[in-house]
Amino acid sequence: MSYSGYGDEGAIDAIQYRADSGVRVDRDSIPAALVESLEDCVHELLPAGYEIDDGGQGVISIITSPPRIMIQHQENYTETRDTAEEFTL
Repeated sequence: MSYSGYGDEGAIDAIQYRADSGVRVDRDSIPAALVESLEDCVHELLPAGYEIDDGGQGVISIITSPPRIMIQHQENYTETRDTAEEFTL
């Protein structure tokens, strides 16, 4: 599942289902209760604040064999560097 957000808005951009072999699986071929549980779980795993200010984006993967969850997250931010110089004339 990929997600992105900024400016206090965020959303899930896409969800893909894949077999252990890596082949894409049609969402309609998965039991509806399982799809609902997986999608609810993914919503709970979204990093806190990913949609705040400059936001962030990433990918959450639920892997069944061996069972694990991977979250790859990038945080966006604006950086300001101030400098001051004084010259005697």
